[in-house]
Amino acid sequence: MRIFPPATDVGDEEGFSSEKDIFKRAEFGKSLANLVSIVEDPLVIVLDGPWGSGKTTFIKMWAGHLRSMGHPVIYFDAFANDYIDDAFIAIAGEVIAQSEKEKKGKTPAHKKFLNTAARAGRAILRSGTKIGVKAATLGALDAADIAELKSVAGDLASEASSKSDEYVKSLLSRQGSDRKSIEGFRSALSELVGSLGERLKAEDKAERQLPLIFIVDELDRCKPPFALELLEKIKHVFSVPNVHFVLVSHLAQVENSVRFGYGQDIDARTYLQKFYNLIVHLPGDGKYESERALRKFLEYLNNHLTFDRAAIEFIENVASAHNMTFRTVERMAVYLSLSIAFTTSNKQRWYRPPPILAGLCVLKAVEPNLFQKAKSGVLTFAEASSAFKFAEWPKESSAAERSIKWWEFALGQNIDAKTEEWRGFAHTLWDFNIEREDVVRVVANTVVDRMTIPQE
Repeated sequence: MRIFPPATDVGDEEGFSSEKDIFKRAEFGKSLANLVSIVEDPLVIVLDGPWGSGKTTFIKMWAGHLRSMGHPVIYFDAFANDYIDDAFIAIAGEVIAQSEKEKKGKTPAHKKFLNTAARAGRAILRSGTKIGVKAATLGALDAADIAELKSVAGDLASEASSKSDEYVKSLLSRQGSDRKSIEGFRSALSELVGSLGERLKAEDKAERQLPLIFIVDELDRCKPPFALELLEKIKHVFSVPNVHFVLVSHLAQVENSVRFGYGQDIDARTYLQKFYNLIVHLPGDGKYESERALRKFLEYLNNHLTFDRAAIEFIENVASAHNMTFRTVERMAVYLSLSIAFTTSNKQRWYRPPPILAGLCVLKAVEPNLFQKAKSGVLTFAEASSAFKFAEWPKESSAAERSIKWWEFALGQNIDAKTEEWRGFAHTLWDFNIEREDVVRVVANTVVDRMTIPQE
């Protein structure tokens, strides 16, 4: 049996497969692809959504769809690459790698881009007074360009030892040439992009170039200085016709990066607006859509993991009431799967009513203080009811009603287990020699608390 769901592996050319597009976002993706394919002016689009909403899986399928249309596409994981010293080198290196991937490495446009990238990088690094350049970030450049960029460190060290007035004069004299270097780079970028991907004939029979789509994923998870530098370089250096950037991020987290860099008093949302043209949101914001997507996701988890039906329905009701992200739902489901795996060998040794087990997995994942109370045997039914939002559960569901009754039976006051209302619940305790008031505490300590998965 599995205890962790498999990672969704999306191939570069795969696109929206029915197996992996579990939230049925293909039509939305095709509409977004149509938008970026017909706009020539440079666009910066933010694909906004909270952590765990399925952005990365969607964007990888979307990238495959774009490639099938003939678009040159670059996928860049900002979180995995935030060790790089300079955002310019990171982005330019990806463009060079894409050109070489399309076997354009020997073309005049490619060679021109290499040369202008080296000069522009030299100017940018000098203006930012950056001394260190990691060799690992220069792998896409040829030997001459690497040597030129690495020489910046020596130049700066020499400049730093000069007299201050001579240093200032030097910077002023270089300002004009540095500006020309960056303008030359932008021109070379436009020329290189014109040779990438495919050219399609429009309705008027004129050919048009399919834009380069540069996807920056996980922007909200990388180091704040690197995130801000990426935004600034995209805006001021790489903004040329037929190059579109798609920033995959939770915008609220990027706002925190702005505050980290410029202080808590800055209007972070207004500041960020100058870096993008529009925001798009993944389908699933409406109540019906979000509930449908949640059900699809739980079906996906259920196909790969082993759950009791009552337990997974408990998680679905809690997640729906709280509008939880898929990543949070997955975390709760993994705790449930671990707990079931831990107690599978001899079920008669373990008492684990599915609603109690699922509820404790929920608390351990998202309400650790209440879980500690459950372990100590002092959790109240009112606290559990509030945490699980029982009041918002579907009233017409007999399964939901029984789950709520389980928690009321275990934690409620003045419960007479001999009455007809509670006799069925009490009957399950006989083989385990457990008092009603100890059910939650025992399951929490002997089953759910045995393992902890790390927070991301």
